[in-house]
Amino acid sequence: MKLRDTLNTLENYNKMIEFNKKTISEFLAEISALEDDERNGIQRHPNPNKEIIESSIQTILMYQEDIMLATYSAGYSIEVFSIEYTKTLEAMHKTWEHYGGYSTMLNMLSIAIMLDLREAQYELHKMFCDPKRQENFVIKDYLLDILFQQCSFVAQVHVDFMIAKPYAILREVYEFAQSNKVMAIKKLKSYLQNNWFSALKRQDLIQETHKSPYGTHCGYWSFESGALVKILGLDDSILKDQQYYPYDLVHYKES
Repeated sequence: MKLRDTLNTLENYNKMIEFNKKTISEFLAEISALEDDERNGIQRHPNPNKEIIESSIQTILMYQEDIMLATYSAGYSIEVFSIEYTKTLEAMHKTWEHYGGYSTMLNMLSIAIMLDLREAQYELHKMFCDPKRQENFVIKDYLLDILFQQCSFVAQVHVDFMIAKPYAILREVYEFAQSNKVMAIKKLKSYLQNNWFSALKRQDLIQETHKSPYGTHCGYWSFESGALVKILGLDDSILKDQQYYPYDLVHYKES
């Protein structure tokens, strides 16, 4: 098994995966007990049972996302990674109405596109358009709209970006691809080399986990880059060994 992200060790990835799985099991047991308390009218904590349950479900999603990323970064097969993807999607279902970040939706949709998971794409779009969530927060974003449009789910594409840096550069990739795919892939390579990590780091949207003394790094991946290559039909041979680019996810169905 070959590491895909060499900024951590296989031992540390596996330790993180096992720790997170154990922690999720503990949260699930706590949630079950709290649900029993709620049914029986028992309140053991200062905060309401339902509030603690909701918070615990959100935390499970965070731990499960890290398991998914670490599984891919460690070099496990795409089949094993897909299992963790499905678990993450299930966790996302339970909390998206109340909690769920832009990066989670972008990553999950991008992976679904690369792996041709049509049912997952449908489920993500249903969550994305959930009217209960949109009462409080509506995501209007060019990049997500473009990706959903390729899944035949979006008729209108918004012109703005939720996070302009670095994602606005991808508009140029998309537009170049309509007439000059060579320029499009060169622009995408520049995005990965010069923009993606540095821009997200400056905005604290990516934490430099590879510098942690505790070995908690689970991987850095620009899944949206792979999704764009897939939907635009770009020749990504120049990106095969490019840092942050999930090459084998893009080409999984070809193997």
